[in-house]
Amino acid sequence: MCWAIGMVPSVELLHLVGARLRFVSSLGGFVPDVDARMRTSAPTVFAAGDCVGFHEGTLAEPEMARAQGRQAGRAAAESLGARVAAGAARGTAATPLPPTAEVHGHWRAWLDSLIAAGGWDVNVCQCEEVTRRELVETKPPRYLKWGSKQMSARSVATLLRDGPLNQDQIKRLTRAGMGPCQSRRCREQVGLLLARAAGTTLDRIPLPTFRPPIRPLPLNVLWPADEPAAMREEWVSWFGIPTQFSPHWTAGMAIDEPTAHTRLIMSDE
Repeated sequence: MCWAIGMVPSVELLHLVGARLRFVSSLGGFVPDVDARMRTSAPTVFAAGDCVGFHEGTLAEPEMARAQGRQAGRAAAESLGARVAAGAARGTAATPLPPTAEVHGHWRAWLDSLIAAGGWDVNVCQCEEVTRRELVETKPPRYLKWGSKQMSARSVATLLRDGPLNQDQIKRLTRAGMGPCQSRRCREQVGLLLARAAGTTLDRIPLPTFRPPIRPLPLNVLWPADEPAAMREEWVSWFGIPTQFSPHWTAGMAIDEPTAHTRLIMSDE
């Protein structure tokens, strides 16, 4: 069974270029500040479509996004010195998004129902296997030993004494959001859990820091050609680092590792 409770604007690229974002529940969450010509606060950066916010009306009327795109395209071209014919601009202005109801109350109800049904020991971060309980109790990563008094000194209460909660703090203390998906699957639930634990609202929990690549890319995007036969045959020692594949936790592996031995190659010449 799949329960759709709403979508989230993709603002990662806008965040990386320094565009000013604000939380607007009726538009899906954090959205960029744009003027009438879809210009953001970042110089030379324009935004249009779902990244500037959406609701059911925009999903039913794709022309809204098209109009925003045309407006942003014309403004971007004019900012570079291009001249746009006056007739091209008439009748194609971006339709402003009408105000809609606050949606994040439904999100909070969704989280409460999840906790009531599954409890606190369900993973909130699938990649790093961080449970809801470990998140709100700011438990250190499991490989650092939960019993460490030094690593367990932090809690939501101590973090609140230092200032408002943010997801980057929790990421460093628990690893929630540090996995391969880069918090794409858990960002909203982590924010909701932190807001719940701190007794505040989701708009007071800043977005986590994003880092490129924003979306996972296959390596053949960067280099589509296959590796040469020589590289494929000797891939273990290709980079010339004898211990690069030696398990550091096993004593003596660097000595027995094949790349640590000298090889004599004879030729016919």
